[in-house]
Amino acid sequence: MVKDSTPVVLLSIGAPHAVVVRCLNDDVPILDLLADVEQWQHHSTRNPATSKLALNTERLAYVMYTSGSTGRPKGVMAQHRSVVNSVSAIAEQLEIRPQDRMLQFASLSSDVSIEEVFVTLTRGATLVLRTDAWLALAIGLAC
Repeated sequence: MVKDSTPVVLLSIGAPHAVVVRCLNDDVPILDLLADVEQWQHHSTRNPATSKLALNTERLAYVMYTSGSTGRPKGVMAQHRSVVNSVSAIAEQLEIRPQDRMLQFASLSSDVSIEEVFVTLTRGATLVLRTDAWLALAIGLAC
C-alpha cells in the first residue's frame, strides 16, 4: 500500500514500523510529530491558500485499501462528491440533530468511520471517541 500510494511525506507518532520504512523511496521524508517538534512547529498554523479552480467535487477525498484477499490490497478512490452524497443521505436517514451523540465505534482505518465521524460533525452533533481499553471493557461486559 505504501508503494502504491507514493507518499510525499510519512507522518508518524514514534518510529514507523520497519516494514513501512523499507517500502518507502529514499526521497520520502519521515516526520515524527513528537520527536521532530522543532522541525515543524515554527510553520504557520493557518490553512494553506488554495485556488478556487483547484476545488471541485471530483477531487480525490481519500483512498481506502481493500483487505487484499486476492493477494494484493487495491486502492479504491473516493471523490468528495461521493463522500458528501453518502454523508448527507445517512444523516437524513438517521435524522441526526445537534443534540445527538454518536459513538465512534469503527476503526478509523475503516470506511464505516466516515459515516460515524462526518455524519455526526456535519450535523453539529457530538462525536464520542472510544479507546481500545473502553471497547475491551464494553465487550467484556456484554459477554
